[in-house]
Amino acid sequence: MLLVQNITLVWYKDSRGAPGGAVRARFPLAHPITKAASPLPPGEAVVHSLRFYQWSPEEIITNREECRRGLERHLPRLGFSREETAGRIARLQREMDRVQLLVYPDYTHLNLANLTFRPAGEGWEVGFWWDERRSGLPLRRGHNRDFHNPDSPLYCKDLLNETAFVLAPGQVGRLIWNERRQTCDDGTWYYQLHACSIVPLPGGVIPPDVFLAREPDFIYRQLAELY
Repeated sequence: MLLVQNITLVWYKDSRGAPGGAVRARFPLAHPITKAASPLPPGEAVVHSLRFYQWSPEEIITNREECRRGLERHLPRLGFSREETAGRIARLQREMDRVQLLVYPDYTHLNLANLTFRPAGEGWEVGFWWDERRSGLPLRRGHNRDFHNPDSPLYCKDLLNETAFVLAPGQVGRLIWNERRQTCDDGTWYYQLHACSIVPLPGGVIPPDVFLAREPDFIYRQLAELY
């Protein structure tokens, strides 16, 4: 089984300064694996996704809490009653919980931005490439291992595309990168930090503390200046 924990931290302009940066520096890049409410279906790849927001320079909250606070602020202005607002929040939070832990038949069904997975003997080769269609700025340029491959979407492109690490069974690898993006409605800039931890596990047992029990064997970073 290939287990992936995909963590995203989002912040906005008011948290860019030193106080907000100090809080982000203490943000944990690994969390316990949430247990599924029911037995997981069979599959060879599992993705545990967590999303956090820096609500203020001093406070980081989960996406569930961000959903609650945002809807409690905006829905009453649109005429929603207290009961209607609570019902909408509960439904959205249930959907967030439902997609937090997803199982895929095998690694070919994974569709994680900027990441590739290839079997390497008994282990896995994990690659990092800058997907300009799905990622923000600044672009990551550098060695492109598929520059001369006409079958690759990165053929003849000046974009980073390289092997991050190769994992043996039981080894943990972590990729860390950041980006800046714009909202679709008013073009406001916002910022994201991604931490993706990966481990090949024997069998179908997922220890809840698998990414907390020890430091990763490999860490790959692509951290750019976002301002």
